[in-house]
Amino acid sequence: ASAEGRGIFTEILRETARNVFIPLTVGGSINTIADFDRVLKCGADKVSVNSGAIRNPDLVREAAEKYGKSPYGEYLKQIVLTRKDECK
Repeated sequence: ASAEGRGIFTEILRETARNVFIPLTVGGSINTIADFDRVLKCGADKVSVNSGAIRNPDLVREAAEKYGKSPYGEYLKQIVLTRKDECK
């Protein structure tokens, strides 16, 4: 995803979320809490974070603090476990 493509990507994500009936995981250019917000609000069930979490080790903690008591909290637990496993 690029800064120029985010509007298009957002629309594609919304349309996909409306038409698929399986958990939808979105990743790519997830570098800020605003990126988490954008994809979750557009219909993603889960967020995949890789390089963004390496560049900003506090990103997953910040997202867990923000979404931990929301419907997204359960998914963030999975993200934290995935990130931990990948770093071994």
